[in-house]
Amino acid sequence: MARTAPYTAKAAGFNGDAVLAYQLADVSGKIVDQSASSTPLSGVRVQTAGTTEIELKNAKEGYKLTVTGRQSGKTVTVTLGKGDETPSTPEQPEVPEDREAVYRAFNPNGTRGGSHLCTTNFDEYTNLIHAGWIREGEQFQTTNDTKATPVYRLYNENDGSHLYTLKEDEKNDLVKAGWKNEGVAWHVAADAPDTVYRLYNKNSGEHLLTVSETEVNNAVKAGWKDEGLAFKAYAIKK
Repeated sequence: MARTAPYTAKAAGFNGDAVLAYQLADVSGKIVDQSASSTPLSGVRVQTAGTTEIELKNAKEGYKLTVTGRQSGKTVTVTLGKGDETPSTPEQPEVPEDREAVYRAFNPNGTRGGSHLCTTNFDEYTNLIHAGWIREGEQFQTTNDTKATPVYRLYNENDGSHLYTLKEDEKNDLVKAGWKNEGVAWHVAADAPDTVYRLYNKNSGEHLLTVSETEVNNAVKAGWKDEGLAFKAYAIKK
């Protein structure tokens, strides 16, 4: 947590990191405060129990704090706001008429497998943000053709985790093992050009979807298993 009275911001998801680096930018994007970066161990030492607090200089409401795990490479950007204010409603992106966006949210309080959730339902995504989840935004796009191949969403009530698969056999095996079939999450087109990877954390039981090869590589270095191609989709052009 970053704190500079009366503003606070939470950046979570750095399991396995020993040191955090940070930058604070004003509304124009100018860096007004940052951690030391002279060596791989420069930065803020992570507290192994409890919350790691970062003391910021020159901070104001609306400034953006970017925190990076020095070991995992994971980066989270949050906006400083008053600690008791309700998170703002995410802005819904524009997508082509024949596609739909897939959003990803992160639960900073998750201690088991339920840390991330992916959905095409913008209302579900918004409700999670208002409940305290961290917005990770639009991850990729899929087809809105309901005749295309379905991707199923399954839920493990024991650890809160979700898993996404287009394999009927995997879906059926998980249901037999006690997972709840939450139905079709979205559909994927056979000619979609970009790979969506699925990662597995054997310590927490979490599965993660990403189109980012950098995120895959960083997660593998942190101990995740790369389960390879989950399905094809449309990467967001930035």
